[in-house]
Amino acid sequence: MGNHEISDRHDRRYCSLLENAFGQRNGPMRLLITGVCGFVGSAIAQSLLERMENLTVIGIDNLIRPGSELNRMKLTQIGVKFVHGDIRQASDLDAIPPADCVIDAAANPSVLAGLQQDFTSRQLFEHNLAGLSNILEYCKRYKSTLILLSSSRVYSIPALTSLPLKVCDETFHIDDSLPLAPGVTARGIGVEFSTKPPVSLYGAMKLASEAVALEYGHAFGFPVWIDRCGVLAGAGQFGTPFFRTGSTHICEDFRFAILVSKEPDGRFEMSFTRGTSRAF
Repeated sequence: MGNHEISDRHDRRYCSLLENAFGQRNGPMRLLITGVCGFVGSAIAQSLLERMENLTVIGIDNLIRPGSELNRMKLTQIGVKFVHGDIRQASDLDAIPPADCVIDAAANPSVLAGLQQDFTSRQLFEHNLAGLSNILEYCKRYKSTLILLSSSRVYSIPALTSLPLKVCDETFHIDDSLPLAPGVTARGIGVEFSTKPPVSLYGAMKLASEAVALEYGHAFGFPVWIDRCGVLAGAGQFGTPFFRTGSTHICEDFRFAILVSKEPDGRFEMSFTRGTSRAF
């Protein structure tokens, strides 16, 4: 029935996801990346092509976000086979040849999506959840491994704001001297942490995507791997505001950092995780 797992550890997660997706194959591999011209999709494509031999990358993107056309030109120069299409249209995916693995990086990445006039709640549903149905049907048809990029925004907002924190050396730490909720340790939050609403409209779409993808994989016998990323920020990110309440991740190619802002004086914690791009 395939492998089904949720991962939220940085250095090991992509190694395990890709190792299980591709196995120990020595022959050519074909990878489809949705949202390939976005910040994350383009970084993944470039990183994998630099590190893997006999890899063909096909990328699909609707190019609606400012800056995506610049990424398209860069990607075609390094050999990505680009398809101008929209995952919300089943016929656009029907025209793509079979792939061994699909990395779904197509979504509106803003936690504020659906709450503003420039991107409505209906658009959020269509982009971040409804379009996934066509990707799942593609994986069902070809028995392709699916790596779904989800989000740490699936965790309960009230549960997060109730976490006991302490300040040490001007940084926040989990205060493990106090009772901690399930899924919380001094090292942080794990996948057992509460996903009880509210989690934001954006988080709800991601959480629903996880459930539907796992059910498809179980029902139709293709591997599904879910990676709960944080909010991504850094060079190449189309001008999205950097500071957000919650957790963000930054590393070498993606430049991820963990940001937490809770105290009235505005102090926040920033820590760095390295090796994500090397793991790809």
